[in-house]
Amino acid sequence: MILAESLRGAWRASIPTDLSDEGSGGSPLRLYRRLSMARRYLISYYHCFRQPGLCRNVKTYCAFLGHGRSGSTVVSALLDAHRQIILADRVSVLGHLSAGFSRDQVFRVLLTNSGLVASRGRIKGGRDGRTYSYAVPGQWQGRFENLQVIGSRNAGPFTRRIGSDPRLLDLLRQAMTGLSLKFIQVIRNPFDVISTMHLRSGRELSNGIHEYFLRCESVARAEERIDPSDLFRVRHETFLERPQFWLGAMCGFLGLEASKDYLDACSSILYTSPAKTRSKVAWTSELIDSVHRRIEEFDFLKGYSFEE
Repeated sequence: MILAESLRGAWRASIPTDLSDEGSGGSPLRLYRRLSMARRYLISYYHCFRQPGLCRNVKTYCAFLGHGRSGSTVVSALLDAHRQIILADRVSVLGHLSAGFSRDQVFRVLLTNSGLVASRGRIKGGRDGRTYSYAVPGQWQGRFENLQVIGSRNAGPFTRRIGSDPRLLDLLRQAMTGLSLKFIQVIRNPFDVISTMHLRSGRELSNGIHEYFLRCESVARAEERIDPSDLFRVRHETFLERPQFWLGAMCGFLGLEASKDYLDACSSILYTSPAKTRSKVAWTSELIDSVHRRIEEFDFLKGYSFEE
């Protein structure tokens, strides 16, 4: 009976929905994604059956809002190093929920992802195209003790989806019934974010500007449906100036304490200042002015400038 139920669920999970990771690529890629989702369904179902109470103490689900290339990767990696937090890397929670995964199954996917990313050293693309490790020595990345907070760093895609349909926040709230739902937004100078997008993808600056402010509009729409007490905003530049203070504040926002050993270990892997990638791109005065005008439309961006 249990096997039959899990197989039916895996079949449902393999069927694309508007909220899944299914793209518009060719059929081999679509087939691979469907089979991958079905496989995750079966594995997570099995683990929930074998260890039904593993996540029983979770009190808070944490999601990230905003843009990629803004510093959410390093912030989530540092939070994942806390002994009571698991933050996965780029897992589409909305996609899994819409595919029929239960909340406990989603949590299992997040646990597996966090462990896998940690085992690989949390390697990410860094400055000047070089790789950089966000592994925190001697801490708890990919592991936990008395798990209290769980979530996923998927700021860009998550924001894009709820921007297109803010009601998706209701889907998330329904799935996380009984838990606190907290949001973190890491903000970085728009000129650096857009410049990084240009350098990484080759897209025109004008296109990157348009895309960047579409995400800002999505954040603003989401903010209308989020209690201010459930949203924590920090600027990447400010965070790097006082990482222990801000990391401790974020842990407090999530209902946890941050030990000195944890804060010291996390701050030891950070740069002291952000890369100013805008200096590597040929910005025209017209494009600079257009970004300055758009910045004034969003309270969370005010104060940023090209000259900063």
